[in-house]
Amino acid sequence: MKRQQTHNTLTTLLVFFLCLSIHYTTQAQRVVVKTPHSTTVVRKLPTGTTVIKHGASAYHMHRGVYYRPVSGGFTIVRPPVGLVVSQLPIGYRRVLIGGKVYFYYHGIYYKRRLRRYKIVAAPAKAMIKTIPVRSTTIYKGGATYYKVNGVYYEKVILSPGKTTYYLIGETI
Repeated sequence: MKRQQTHNTLTTLLVFFLCLSIHYTTQAQRVVVKTPHSTTVVRKLPTGTTVIKHGASAYHMHRGVYYRPVSGGFTIVRPPVGLVVSQLPIGYRRVLIGGKVYFYYHGIYYKRRLRRYKIVAAPAKAMIKTIPVRSTTIYKGGATYYKVNGVYYEKVILSPGKTTYYLIGETI
């Protein structure tokens, strides 16, 4: 009888801890994504827009914002890696990552190629001081990540009042 009670107690505890571990495992996998609410479509492009050909596609760029034609106008898009521009947008920053010079503007990295600038994938170990307004916020496993042009960053507080965002990669 006593042996049966001990067995029942152990079975009950085992089931309890199993249920508890399943609960915490599912909680750890919970992902909440908050994206900007709208896709911007403009009927007319701003004055001074530059047309940039990339393969069979045409992009329009104005002050570092890239557009593609859609029904009824143009929509803001992320430019593809490999697109080459003749000049950088006003307000770009020069950044040194892994001993290499990059130019950065609102989530887009550029490398100088002769007298032009080629859009490149975000380099490993990159960090930025601010997150662009059009970023997506992701809450996963108790951490907060920011998706900027297909790349994930994590907010790191360096000291009181000093924050930076480190590149995580294309997946989290």
